[in-house]
Amino acid sequence: MRNFVPLILAVSGVFLFDQGHSSNQDSPESSGIVVTPPVNIEDDTSSSRSRGGYITSKHSNQDLDLSSEAIRLKDRLNRTKRSWGDMGASYEVYTNRERNGTSGYYFPAIIARYLDDIPSISALLNPDQKLYLLVHGWLGSSTSLSNISNSPSSRLVKDEELAQIKNELLRVENATVIVVDWSEKAEDTYSVARNYSSPMAFGMAWLVKILVEAGALQVSKVHYIGHGLGAQVAGYFALGLKLIMNGQKIGRITGLDPDNEGFEDERLDRDDADFLDVIHTSNGVYELGMREPMGHVDFYPNRGGDQPRCFSAACSHKIAKIYYRKSIEKCTYSSGCCPSGAYISSRKLYCRSWRTYCGRMGHHASSDLRGVHHVELKWHHIHCGV
Repeated sequence: MRNFVPLILAVSGVFLFDQGHSSNQDSPESSGIVVTPPVNIEDDTSSSRSRGGYITSKHSNQDLDLSSEAIRLKDRLNRTKRSWGDMGASYEVYTNRERNGTSGYYFPAIIARYLDDIPSISALLNPDQKLYLLVHGWLGSSTSLSNISNSPSSRLVKDEELAQIKNELLRVENATVIVVDWSEKAEDTYSVARNYSSPMAFGMAWLVKILVEAGALQVSKVHYIGHGLGAQVAGYFALGLKLIMNGQKIGRITGLDPDNEGFEDERLDRDDADFLDVIHTSNGVYELGMREPMGHVDFYPNRGGDQPRCFSAACSHKIAKIYYRKSIEKCTYSSGCCPSGAYISSRKLYCRSWRTYCGRMGHHASSDLRGVHHVELKWHHIHCGV
């Protein structure tokens, strides 16, 4: 994600949003982490946040130049108050190591929120294995925090599909999965959630930096999987990582029907990871998801419009997670591609000549894939007959 000058008030792993904190608050220095004084950056008054042309020009590779990057985050950050050491989200760490006779698939080994928790996360990681970051979208939440939806007025929906993705990953692979729960802000209005997503993402970037510097993680082995607004958060996360890790990128980002609203100009793009694959499932009449190609490869099941047996845009938006979960082991989801270049409009995907069997959509998508791909699906294809 480019075209930003983020106002980062860095506190070595967190962002200091309340500069008026009292001196008697707990300091993260006790954990051995050096606190960096906040840096003041003036408001950027530029209104230009264009990301380039319709399909290809915005993907041009540019050096990161802070003097030319622009985003007005100051109001967002000033409205967000956190205590010392609060990373802005709960990090639920899952591993498939055997512990106390249980698999660890369904219950997090730890739930981290503060700087003092980072050594516990580090102890669970294997630098030779992948780390998956799973991030829900607007009105979503983790399934393990059972108290979040107790209020009758709560609009949150526990993200069962992301939980199932986590279980499948741990079942077939030796890896660590971190489910990022930011439901306290995701429950608010869409604009509030969207504004909060950038500082939350920068906090995530600092967490990765600290783990890499501790020798617990290789940045190339990080795979970020986000849905809806959580997919667009990956762009902010990638930008934060570039800023604090000398331009480094994670190995892969998977965007599951990234949100369209509020991201017409600033959005996730293929410069944000070594490999970015995107699944578009709701670019129909209501366009909950982003229509335009964004990644190294963009998959459009059923041309990206209404999905099988979905009678609402919300259903089509959600089904991207089901496709990904099924692709981990059970479903091949062969894709066709358009070497001549595809044209995308509402509910339509045009190509002069489709080529068949170009690759696979989902977890096993090859990092060599490029361009626009389509996957023709009927209802029985979704579940691969199982």
